[in-house]
Amino acid sequence: MRPQNRAILKPQNPRGDKPYLVYSVYLVCSVYLVYSVCSVDSVYSVYSVWTVLRALSKELQARGRILPKTGLTEIG
Repeated sequence: MRPQNRAILKPQNPRGDKPYLVYSVYLVCSVYLVYSVCSVDSVYSVYSVWTVLRALSKELQARGRILPKTGLTEIG
């Protein structure tokens, strides 16, 4: 195997600034969004989920400015 092929097969993460916590938060919020759309009072639920997602995105952007290159999110 040539060195070029080994370099291609290596897993590459050029950014490295998205921890698994962010993905899990977005997954939970998307599941809750689907559940709230199927509920009875869907308009109020969608509005509340949108408000929570907006607050979470602002908080994650602020944390990204504080910890730009570590790839970790400090809680607490």
